Amino acid sequence: MNTLYLTADEKKLYDALSDDLKEGWETEEETITFEDTDELRQLRIDLMEVSSPVTKDIQEKAQGKKTMQEAAEALKDYDLTNLSEDDMWEVFFALGPDTVTSMIEKLFVDVKEDKDVENISTFSIVRHELLTNLSS
Repeated sequence: MNTLYLTADEKKLYDALSDDLKEGWETEEETITFEDTDELRQLRIDLMEVSSPVTKDIQEKAQGKKTMQEAAEALKDYDLTNLSEDDMWEVFFALGPDTVTSMIEKLFVDVKEDKDVENISTFSIVRHELLTNLSS
């Protein structure tokens, strides 16, 4: 699946990319909303099921961050390839969809190659699943 679930603002960033980077991708507008708060996010981070040193490290880096943007900034360069699928979902559930949105915005700043668009797609799919589950 080559779909990006983008908000209206993210779609503008996507539209500004070169035709080469947009080739092979389709976009769907992300319309699901969830009212998250910094307090709820921090509670989810504190209650994370820590099952590995990697998730423990992520939890420690995200704990105490006052805003979702601060949490996203603390984790933006983190290599998530070491995470199992279960750990990945645990981390992103704890961070919440707004933090993932901040991560997507940061990724758009540095788009230079197809792999960067793939990363945005992955994060947009994760956010879409989180929004679907949290809003129901």
